[in-house]
Amino acid sequence: MPALRPALWMFAVASMVFTAGAACGQDFPAKPIRIVTSAPGGGSDFTSRLIASGLTEALGQQVRLTS
Repeated sequence: MPALRPALWMFAVASMVFTAGAACGQDFPAKPIRIVTSAPGGGSDFTSRLIASGLTEALGQQVRLTS
């Protein structure tokens, strides 16, 4: 039984290494980014609008607000 443990560790590590390539090949973000906020007009809404505009400029990706 103790000899089986290193084989299981090697299998687990190998499966993580081989599946990481599939995750890295995806474009991010594929859809517009959504930020969920509270009701419009509050302080958190104002702050999220500032963050959304900064993210839009920094990422070059559309950022939408949803309440």
